[in-house]
Amino acid sequence: MEYSSAVKRMFTTRREKKAKNNVQRLMQMPKGWILLKKDGTIIQNRTEEEIADDERYIEYWRLYDLYKKSNERVLSQLRLDLLCKNYSEEEIECYIEELYKEEEEEEEEENEEEEYYDSNEDEYSD
Repeated sequence: MEYSSAVKRMFTTRREKKAKNNVQRLMQMPKGWILLKKDGTIIQNRTEEEIADDERYIEYWRLYDLYKKSNERVLSQLRLDLLCKNYSEEEIECYIEELYKEEEEEEEEENEEEEYYDSNEDEYSD
């Protein structure tokens, strides 16, 4: 590259404008930043949809953790009850696996029935 073309390009290209106030700076920041004004108002650089999506995501994982904890509690209580009834560890593991297999089979049957009824409704609808 020649020196003269580099100098021309340097003067012809425009630099990014710097933000003049805090709100403009906030809008240039990554998503999730907030601006607190002196009067206590909060300005965010996310849309309402993005905020709602983030809240749904957080709520989903909170409920998932609660589900995991409650499931672990049920299994530990079941394990204790079976140990008190003199079951061995292998028998307990087999029992728990059978419970989950039964639940999975029931869910599969329900899904098959729903698919069957949905397909029949399409055939007979006017």
